[in-house]
Amino acid sequence: MSQQTTVLKRMIDVTISLATASRYHEKLNRIRLQKFIYLLDIVAYMYDVLPPAKNHVSYNNGPYDAAIQNAVDSLAFRGLIKISDVENSSSGKISCQYSLTEVGKKWAITLAEKKELRLRFDAANAVGKKVNKLGWWRLKDLVYAEPTYIQKRYSGFGLQIDTTDGTQNSAALLIGMFNAALEERSTNCVLNRELATELFFRYLDNFDSSQGQARNGVSI
Repeated sequence: MSQQTTVLKRMIDVTISLATASRYHEKLNRIRLQKFIYLLDIVAYMYDVLPPAKNHVSYNNGPYDAAIQNAVDSLAFRGLIKISDVENSSSGKISCQYSLTEVGKKWAITLAEKKELRLRFDAANAVGKKVNKLGWWRLKDLVYAEPTYIQKRYSGFGLQIDTTDGTQNSAALLIGMFNAALEERSTNCVLNRELATELFFRYLDNFDSSQGQARNGVSI
C-alpha cells in the first residue's frame, strides 16, 4: 500500500473518530486522536476490517502513526477539520484540539452511507461507547494497558506494532484467549463482536487500574 493510499485511509479514520467523539461532545487533541485510532484498529479487526499494513510504531507518547497526522493536516487544509484551543507550553510544544467543521460533519454522514465503511463505523461506535463510559481522559492510559504496546514499550522507539499477530503478546492473542475460555464453558457460547469489545475494554480498565495502584504504592 502506497503512502498516499495510507493517508487517504487515515483521512477516513480521522473523520470517523472525530464524528464519534462529537456525539459525546468531545474534541480530541493529537495524542488522544492517535490513541483512539489505535484502539479503533484493534476493535475493527474484530469486525473483520484490517488496519493498514504499516501503521503504528512505538513512540514516547505511545503508539504513533505519522499517516494520521498527515491526514489531519490534509483535512484541515480542505476545511473539514477545525483546529481550536491552541496553546504553547513552557517546553515549547504546541497543543490543540481537533473537531469536524460543518462541512466535515456532512462528509462524515456521506461516508457513513457507504456500505463498505459500515463495519468501520460500527467499530468506532463501539470504541466511543466504551471510552465514554470509562472516561475520555483515560485514552492514553487504556492504550498503555494494551498487551501489544506493553510488549514493545520498553524495547525502544520506532518499532512496528502488530496488534493482529495472534502468536505474540497482542490484542489478537488476548481475544483468542477470551474465545477459548468461552468455548470451555459452553459449546453454544460464541464470542460475538459486542462481547469481545466489552471483555477487551474490561481487561484494559482492570490492567490500568492495577498499574495505577502499583504506582501509588497500593498492594494489589
